[in-house]
Amino acid sequence: MLIINHVSDCKTRFLKAIIAGAIALLVCVILKDRIYYDSLFNAAQYSEWGISEWMINYQGGFVRRGLIGQILWLIVKYTSSNPILLIKTISLISAFGFLFVVFRIFTYERWSLFILPLGCCFYYTLFSTWSRKDFIILLLCLAVFKSFKKYLITKSFPWLLIFWLFSATMLLSHEASFFYTYPIILAYSYSFYRSGARKWLPSICLAALPIIFLMATVCFFKGDPSIAKDVWSSWNGSFASFPDLNGSVFDNSHIGTGVNALSWSTSATVKFHISKNFPNVLTIFLTCWMFVAYFFIVSQMNTVYLSFSPLEGDKRRDKISKVLLLQALFMLPLFTILSCDTGRTLSWWVFSSLFAVHVFGDLRISSVERCSVAWLNIYDKIANGHKLVYFVLLLTVPFTMVNGPILDNIWLYRMIKYLALKL
Repeated sequence: MLIINHVSDCKTRFLKAIIAGAIALLVCVILKDRIYYDSLFNAAQYSEWGISEWMINYQGGFVRRGLIGQILWLIVKYTSSNPILLIKTISLISAFGFLFVVFRIFTYERWSLFILPLGCCFYYTLFSTWSRKDFIILLLCLAVFKSFKKYLITKSFPWLLIFWLFSATMLLSHEASFFYTYPIILAYSYSFYRSGARKWLPSICLAALPIIFLMATVCFFKGDPSIAKDVWSSWNGSFASFPDLNGSVFDNSHIGTGVNALSWSTSATVKFHISKNFPNVLTIFLTCWMFVAYFFIVSQMNTVYLSFSPLEGDKRRDKISKVLLLQALFMLPLFTILSCDTGRTLSWWVFSSLFAVHVFGDLRISSVERCSVAWLNIYDKIANGHKLVYFVLLLTVPFTMVNGPILDNIWLYRMIKYLALKL
């Protein structure tokens, strides 16, 4: 019996090693084809989005997204560090830190690692300055979820302060995080309230008031041309000491794109994002298909049976699908008028949903449950138990994109195009 168990354990470890190696190989193959993979390892410019957004600080007055930039500005000022090198280092460390946390969570939940290299997860942002602050913000989102749950359970004022601290750090670093963090917290709070835990309502209201005030403040102090100019000028000493690859001499007309966005009006911002997200009918169709397909791919991810200790007849898809549906609704402003970096917003959508399921568990809201069941039933009728349908979905969704999806970012289209050119 001991020999049989030992052989079984060896087979299990061998299988896990094979799976891990296959995933690592897949990641390497995908990364080789990346658009922005080399942005951490090649020379960068202060003017590009991936660098300049980090440089927003409070030297022109209080403004949105300025917290991390203010910390960086102080570090550079008192240590004479190279800003670009510092930003790249933080980007790399935060990416590895995020990977470590995600692998831990996926192993604990026994979720399939197969989805991680896909376009809804890491393909666009991993190991790239184009991810900007995403990994730090998502880690803060996870911390907000966990501290809020601790506060609800313990009613402890220290945990409330920790929740506020993580929330303030996150919102002052990137206000868009509000849309995929607090509405889903409110949904879970409503679920708890409906389940009979009415004693939590005062605690929830107390926790929410500073968040509402801070978000309103960040939206009000969104920036203007004068602030953008002052913020950019505050880095003049660094430009002279550490010029970018062009050795550019910076003046007011060379304000980096990330900082210059502080000068955009609300109407100009909305028009810009709409033009990028919906340039034509084909993009609108591909975007709709992308959401439908990725909903099924993520909610059904354990059907590929590549997770650690997968379970037959896994019912965790129901928990995931409900949160994915709600998060897609809550994040509509980001997918339409407030952002056009679809490759990043997809990652926010998927990881914030999975983090919420990991921390809070099942979401019990009857209307959401009915919608989720209806969507999953459609998939079950089409798939009818055939895993091939899952892989067909993988071949027909965009695997990476900067703005809206295009045909050349769909595996099946590229394969057909390649074969047609060969013939």
